[in-house]
Amino acid sequence: MTQTNTNTNTNEYNLDNLISGYECEVGSPRGNYISTEIIRRALKNANLNYVYVDTDGSSNVDAEIIFPPLIINQISIEMYFKPVLDVIASTGAIVRKNCGGHIHVGVMTALGSAIEFNQNQIEYFKSKINHDLSGFNSNIYIAPNNQLSQILPFQVLKDVIIAYSKYQNYISSTLPESRRDHNWAKPIGSFSNVDTYSGRDVDSATTVQDLINAGLTKQKAINCKPFFGKKTLEFRQGASTLSGLKLLNWFRFIQHLYNQSFNRCDWSTFVAPDNTTIRTIETTTPESIGRNGSFINEMYDMCRNQNNGFGATIEDLMGRFGRGAQNIRSRISEFRRELGHGAIVTHTQQANGNVYGDGEIYCRYQILRTFTKTVRQNSVDVVPTIQIVNNNYDVLDNMAPDLIEWNTYLIQSRRRTR
Repeated sequence: MTQTNTNTNTNEYNLDNLISGYECEVGSPRGNYISTEIIRRALKNANLNYVYVDTDGSSNVDAEIIFPPLIINQISIEMYFKPVLDVIASTGAIVRKNCGGHIHVGVMTALGSAIEFNQNQIEYFKSKINHDLSGFNSNIYIAPNNQLSQILPFQVLKDVIIAYSKYQNYISSTLPESRRDHNWAKPIGSFSNVDTYSGRDVDSATTVQDLINAGLTKQKAINCKPFFGKKTLEFRQGASTLSGLKLLNWFRFIQHLYNQSFNRCDWSTFVAPDNTTIRTIETTTPESIGRNGSFINEMYDMCRNQNNGFGATIEDLMGRFGRGAQNIRSRISEFRRELGHGAIVTHTQQANGNVYGDGEIYCRYQILRTFTKTVRQNSVDVVPTIQIVNNNYDVLDNMAPDLIEWNTYLIQSRRRTR
């Protein structure tokens, strides 16, 4: 297989579209037992038949709920995670001391719209999960109609692991005491230290198998073995949670590590397999997003359907929802990230018959019913390579302020409970 040195392939990676699968372990109050059947029945009754419930042999763990690989963000938390977590909580299940929340982060990113990708995943899992929600009848976890990037460069995957190791003390301080030295999620602080055997092995690693040989297996905070099969790295140290907010922020921190590594890449050194095909497809935007009646869904509907499909102005949206212009523009930016930039047309105030002096609230946003996007089809068997520069960085560099605040809150609350 030939390889080429090119930086033309890098734009297909979108770390907002990292694909992640969540495995949620739960137990029951002392003296009771929550059977998998009780949880399955509750989820079926709520028509939440896109997850399955398995048993787990770990102490204090009665059941494990496995979600489809999805793009985790505020919208998907609201649409797909929170309803399931709420139903699980309603059965009496709780997160006990030993319960882990494992996140499998895909080594490829989704192409195109996050909303479309997630909807395809939900429908695909519904078609493959047993009727009683007891298992998943396939070894293929991505819907056939979903498009993926090529694999992230090996050096990015390796650098994320080194960063996790480098920040291990900080990460552990945000976690409950029970997750700081768990037998099945041991900390990996030594793996960034070249004075240790494991550190030297990781430093010299040139393949994912080398990382596995260095000890990054199911007993560690990061498990590289799922790379061969599921095409994921498994982050095992996080605590299980029935809170959508806690899940979202733990994932956002992992995503932050990927962003730090990605942004330090020298893309002029990018080497990718020359076996890709680029094609153009027509995509339909979803009829709705978010829950019925929610601000996000109502705003989306106005931009997609108002004025015979020609959208709504900032003034229209401000008047309907009582939000400021900047808030409206921020939500439009979120829609663009979710749907793809080609899905939304901005009609300037001049195009709407106004002049510059009238202000910006007369811009009109139109979410197209259909639009054209470019996708790449490629082999998943070859891992691209790249050089990463500037190892002088800190865990807080470029972290979102609200995430810094959240982690600080966790650290302080853990100290108070000791």
